[in-house]
Amino acid sequence: MRLAALTSALILAGPAHAEPANFVSDPLILENVGVFCPTEAEAQRAAPETEKGFIDLVTDPGPPDFATTLVPGELGLGFGVRYRLAPGSASPQVGRIVLTHPPYGPAGRTVDSYTVTLTTDALGLSSFQFDDAYEIVHGTWVMRLELDGAVVLQQVFEVVPPALATVSIGWCEGPKLLS
Repeated sequence: MRLAALTSALILAGPAHAEPANFVSDPLILENVGVFCPTEAEAQRAAPETEKGFIDLVTDPGPPDFATTLVPGELGLGFGVRYRLAPGSASPQVGRIVLTHPPYGPAGRTVDSYTVTLTTDALGLSSFQFDDAYEIVHGTWVMRLELDGAVVLQQVFEVVPPALATVSIGWCEGPKLLS
């Protein structure tokens, strides 16, 4: 599993019983959402409340390669959100990223979380990349960012078998398609 963060942000969380809804509220601005082609980690940071005990740190790859929340379960693909603190917001702010997902790993883990620091002068990227086959679990995955205990961003993704998705990792090797 690779939970990736840029400048201080990885979001991931979700619902217990009700269908989750997408939303963003002050002081955050949602830039974009989607599926990312494979990226390489530049560093790692300890994150004991995650399945692997760390998160990968990546340079912002730019906007998602595919603007969709229907994610093909394929090794190497990632999905996530890019966001920023609104101008005039208190900065820096410490938040918590929470990712809720179907069970995976030896213990059947369903929640990963860790802290991040957000600022007004840096774009945040929160994503999850399928680095190991056991991480590819079909179903609802919800990314959430909490500030001061309040959820300020929530984004729902559906991970599906590749045949049911509208994009594919094979598209990552050719020119980017406009969405």
